[in-house]
Amino acid sequence: MFLNTVSVIGHSFGGATTVQLCREDSLTWIASGLILDAWGQATPPGGDKPSNSVNKPIIAISSEAFMNWKENYDRVVSFCNEARDSGALCWMLTIAGSTHLAMTVLYPVWMSLMIKSLVSPSRAFYLTIVASLEFLEATLPEQTRFRTWSTERLLCTRNPVSDPDEALKMDHAPDDKWVVLNKNEEHLAQRSQNNHEPDSRRFVKYGNGR
Repeated sequence: MFLNTVSVIGHSFGGATTVQLCREDSLTWIASGLILDAWGQATPPGGDKPSNSVNKPIIAISSEAFMNWKENYDRVVSFCNEARDSGALCWMLTIAGSTHLAMTVLYPVWMSLMIKSLVSPSRAFYLTIVASLEFLEATLPEQTRFRTWSTERLLCTRNPVSDPDEALKMDHAPDDKWVVLNKNEEHLAQRSQNNHEPDSRRFVKYGNGR
């Protein structure tokens, strides 16, 4: 085990936690962060000073539903900019047709019938895993790489498919009721911040590619 090069990963509120951990200079043993559909409103703003900026390599894999939620999209772009400005490797990807639970193995039938995912649940989960493994191969030290991992070379394009700073396209945005299951999301996000309790096919790639 290489406990001095730990990668942290989190989904939703856990994604917000991962962002915060990758901002913390004192956690020198953290090597990188994998952020799965981060809940932007639960992620405190950063970037105001170097000590409050993401300074580790990160990958943000998001659902299309959350990327059509403008406040969430803006916060994800913001912490990706923190990493890019610090010189760290950074990728920002969106799985087209996906909703918030697409990065999990929970309820695959419900994903299509009740949560209105348009992408195959197994394909969305596979893309999440493959992109994560490619990220780890690109960022972990040489002695920790396992080169028989699956790859689709998703992270190898040098130029982004589209500019993250361009106007957010709402052509295929779902109705608000399908963005998240719990419509009380603003209250939950505010409660998390107030209590200081961070919970542990268009692809957009961003930052320094190989």
